[in-house]
Amino acid sequence: MPETAWVIDYPVFERIYYNLVAGYDVFGRVEHQLATRIYMDELRMESEDNFLTFMPRNLRPGMHESWYRGVLARLHTFWHTRRIDDTMPTGITFETDAPKQEFFLRLLARGNGLWSLSDPINRCDDGDCTQVALTALASQTGPWVKFLPDLSLLVVETSDDTTEVFTLIHDKAHTNIAFLFDESARREPEKDVLTILPEMIGSYPNFFFKLPEAQLPDFIQAVKAVATQEDWMQLIADFGVRRTSEDFWVISDKIHARFLKDKPIQAGILDLNRYKDPKPGEDPT
Repeated sequence: MPETAWVIDYPVFERIYYNLVAGYDVFGRVEHQLATRIYMDELRMESEDNFLTFMPRNLRPGMHESWYRGVLARLHTFWHTRRIDDTMPTGITFETDAPKQEFFLRLLARGNGLWSLSDPINRCDDGDCTQVALTALASQTGPWVKFLPDLSLLVVETSDDTTEVFTLIHDKAHTNIAFLFDESARREPEKDVLTILPEMIGSYPNFFFKLPEAQLPDFIQAVKAVATQEDWMQLIADFGVRRTSEDFWVISDKIHARFLKDKPIQAGILDLNRYKDPKPGEDPT
């Protein structure tokens, strides 16, 4: 479940366009890059405030405070945002004690078929869990989550000689995201979770895992057993694909071929400049 959400009205959308597209210079000076980032931060906070207006008014201040924990973060929001409006009632009648989740699910239902109402891995309903093994990793906290890179691709070779590709996304928890620097001081790795998608997402994969379908339960068990850097290195040795692996480019080509097959319009060459090479003694956080 997302911590926050953006509700982008047209004024915010227009300013995002001019900030990130029409007025953005990729080769601009540091001052330009920084000003773009700071202004985008203001638009993010404004969009989050728009989202809060859909929530019950008595919950709005508490939800906002949970997004900006820490003295510096509260000072930042004090000087940069308007007061959270807890006077105007929402036009939504909520039927549960989890209005944020209920709001998100109602939005999904208004898609008119543009997207799936259920998720077969991360929030599957009874009878809709097509990947029961991977469900054991999705949206779960544990000491093992912090070892995974931001974006991993899991390549599963099936018995009929086809290749299935799953994206493992490391969702990192923070006390707040109000500042550009010193992210480690605001991290909460014990609250990190993993989102797993049955497709390729992202242009900068950090690592590949490859295994036959029969070993998927062993992979799940090995991932959840990781508690130290030594455990992580053993997992890499058993299931990981390093840059120096003999079949690194073969696997990369298989992933690219699957990408072209599944999404021929969006597909492109993956950028492997951020590919990781895990080493003993590294700090996983």
